[in-house]
Amino acid sequence: MRSSNFNGRGLTRAERNAQARRRRALSHLERVQGRKLPSASGPELRKLALPAFALAVGIGVIYASLALRPGPLSVMAVSGAETLSAEEVARASGLVPGAELQGLDRASLEQQLASHAWISGARTLALPGGRLIVSVVERRAAAVLEGAEPWAVDLDGVPFAPASETHDLELPRLAAAVEPTHGEPNAELAEAVALTRALEAHGLPALREVSVAAADDPEGFGLRLATLAPRVVLGRENLDERLAALRRLLDAELPEVQQASRIDLRFEDQAVLDVAPTPDGAAQAAAAHGRVSVSTARPTG
Repeated sequence: MRSSNFNGRGLTRAERNAQARRRRALSHLERVQGRKLPSASGPELRKLALPAFALAVGIGVIYASLALRPGPLSVMAVSGAETLSAEEVARASGLVPGAELQGLDRASLEQQLASHAWISGARTLALPGGRLIVSVVERRAAAVLEGAEPWAVDLDGVPFAPASETHDLELPRLAAAVEPTHGEPNAELAEAVALTRALEAHGLPALREVSVAAADDPEGFGLRLATLAPRVVLGRENLDERLAALRRLLDAELPEVQQASRIDLRFEDQAVLDVAPTPDGAAQAAAAHGRVSVSTARPTG
């Protein structure tokens, strides 16, 4: 009996060649199936990721620089202005529509705005799309100095700008015998402004006018009050005490007070009333602590 030969003996050359080809084919298939792709982790992954990230950042920076570029001025938004209009603030800036906001010198612009009489300070911010935000702090008028052209006066007694019609109607009036220098502090105007506030603290009638006499005039400061017919003379000393004396005098409700043409409070512990002015002088009646008497006292200043 012939047995099978597994070592290839007894095969023809053609059969042996066919087996060899099958073995080579199977070996090649195994190599292909067992082959793995290289891993994209560790150092190799970093080599790939870093250039891609740098490229993305670069593109983002370019896009952001273009998208956030302020560009030419198209809109100016103004905040903090009450006396001035937005148009007046825009004119004070010196900028015109279409002005390039890229590289804007904000410090110079804010200094330019603050040079306006009504603006004490300003802040600016340029935004994309040609928008400029302008925030201003206005100077506050505390009174109006009367004259050929009324001027707004601040708390420091500085006549800093021509008064607007609104201020002309709403604020206390100051009348100076000597025209003060515009744009400079004036001690007596500052005192007059302080008087306008002290009246309210003493509960006195609303103020119509504070007059400031010349430096060599002993009458000093004078008052015109809304519900009081006579003019009140305060002098230049102890003004708060004299306002308190005026409050006591009005509380006494003496008929002579409304009949007088002037109340002089420069006399110590007395209020001297001019009740019948004549070319030779005024008849004087003094009211002290609710009493009325004739006074020959001299004013104390």
